[in-house]
Parts: sequence; structure tokens; C-alpha cells
Amino acid sequence: MIENLKNFDTVKERIYVRLINRKRNEEQLKHLAFIPVLDLAAVFYILADETEERLLGVQLRREYMIHWGISMSELAELAFENTLRRYPASCIGLERLFSIDTGNTGLFVLSNEKNIMGAVVMLYPHLLRKIAEDWRKDILIFPSSVHEVLLCAVEKEEKLAGMGNIVRGVNASEVAEEEQLSDFAYCYLRKEGKIIRLDDNGREIDSFYLENKIG
Repeated sequence: MIENLKNFDTVKERIYVRLINRKRNEEQLKHLAFIPVLDLAAVFYILADETEERLLGVQLRREYMIHWGISMSELAELAFENTLRRYPASCIGLERLFSIDTGNTGLFVLSNEKNIMGAVVMLYPHLLRKIAEDWRKDILIFPSSVHEVLLCAVEKEEKLAGMGNIVRGVNASEVAEEEQLSDFAYCYLRKEGKIIRLDDNGREIDSFYLENKIG
């Protein structure tokens, strides 16, 4: 496998992207090719195998890009094209996903069709914009794990305060540490075309413009 990495043409169709928490992976990110996204990192990997629960592969180090002679934008464009093709997006109501009557929670699970490392789906081109246009609302995003995020329409901006507490509570009680994505809630603002990270008062900490070309 390592020997094959020297030849870009043999691996380029198996390069994919996923999201991880930047702070929790600080040490390994020193050596990896990645794009910062709020408090996350979009990292790239060569898929070797896939199980029902995880993806097995080689994470791309910065020296691979140098050896191949490609830029970060070229790598990102290729990886997103591959990821979108192999792992199409899926947005399903929470009650439908579990096939039980949970009432109308207004929550939707956004992932890929295999629900493996699907949080990166929120970065798929124009996807959140389309959902927001359909809903005619901004979108509150709970980054529930590396596998998925939860979406709901923003009815009133003042209700954004305290959402980070919900995320941290779920992380502590429901999500394995290695699968935790963020300790903050996000919001997609449809007029600006950006995702913002929210502090506990519901105010913007930082932002990421989705309509810009990643990389």
C-alpha cells in the first residue's frame, strides 16, 4: 500500500474526505494534509476497506502532496468529487430513521447513505443552501458525531443561546470520545451562504463560507 502511494494515478480514485475535531487531533494534524473548517479539520485519506461501522485507510500526509506535485485545492476538489459520488447525501427525519413515533421533533439526520463518517456531507456543494431554501429558514446544526449531524429550522434567533450545552451533554452521555465531532452548535445562514459556530449566548465565534471553493 505504501509503495502504491508513490503513483498518484493508482490511488486518485480512492481519495476521500472526512471531518474530525481539530483540537482533539492536534498532534496528528501536524503531519496531515487538511483544511480547517471552524473548529474542525477536513482530512483526506485513501480508502483501503470499508466495514459497516468504519472506514479503513491511509490518511494523507503533507509529503504525499509534495511528491505528487498537487495543490491543496486540487486535492480537495478530487476528494470531494470522489466522496460525493461514493457516499451520496441522505437527510431523513428522526422519527422516520428510527421507525418509531417520536412526535414531530423537527429534527433531521444529515449523513451519507451508509452513515459512515457522514458529517462531511454538510460541506457538499449547495446542499445546505438547497435545504435552507426549501425550508425558507436558516438551519441550526448539531454536530452529533463524525458520522452525522442533526438539522432543524431556526424559528427565532434568540433560541440559539445555550445550544452548545445540548451538544456537550449529548457528547458526554451518548457519543464515544473518538467519534465526537465538536462541543459547539453551528448555524447555516442562508442569506450569507456560510456556517457559523455559536458561543453559548448564540453569537458567532467564527464562520466558514460554503460557496467558496474549498481549498
